[in-house]
Amino acid sequence: MKPIDYPGNTPGLMVQYNRMREGPNYFMIYYKNRSVLRQDPKDAWRVTGYAKFTASSQELKQWCIDIHDKYGHVEEEARKDTSFASEVQQEHEEPNDNTKMIT
Repeated sequence: MKPIDYPGNTPGLMVQYNRMREGPNYFMIYYKNRSVLRQDPKDAWRVTGYAKFTASSQELKQWCIDIHDKYGHVEEEARKDTSFASEVQQEHEEPNDNTKMIT
């Protein structure tokens, strides 16, 4: 899927929000010559370190929270698991309930 770029990206700071079809969405942050992936919007903002108290960093924090609220909590209706393994897990019988002891 196409990543959503932060509008205030600079050469020293690049933030993208990646929406995934399967699996959790995540933020990719490039800052101070390192790249990290974060799933939580506040963790993405904390990558800026001491600079998180500046006005531009506060805008980044608000953008991360807004974009995560918009796309991060997509709950799909779960399809019922009809596999054999799910049926076995639902049974409450012990495996030795129907066995006899030979003496």
